[in-house]
Amino acid sequence: MIYLATAFSHPLKSVMKLRYELANVAAAILMQEGHVVFSPISHSYPISKYLHNYGDHNFWMNQDMPILKNCSEMIIIDDPNQAWKESKGVNEEISNAQAWEIPWKVRKF
Repeated sequence: MIYLATAFSHPLKSVMKLRYELANVAAAILMQEGHVVFSPISHSYPISKYLHNYGDHNFWMNQDMPILKNCSEMIIIDDPNQAWKESKGVNEEISNAQAWEIPWKVRKF
């Protein structure tokens, strides 16, 4: 199973929506290639609308890291601005993937 990581948080909601859409497109492409994919943003963003509090960084990491730990690979979406390089979440995901010896790579979609 592939864990699909991407930058998400941003002061502008419009940027977050674009990142959400990109995650969905990337997940669909990977699925069409025959992979099983978990896309945290695709999964969590719609659910967050039903939470009283959107949840902080730690809340979402506690949801996502057990899944990453069981994945065979992590792919990071390389957006045009390379926001993943500055993303707190993506950098934490990379650190955990390395600790768990899960291979990871950056890919354009």
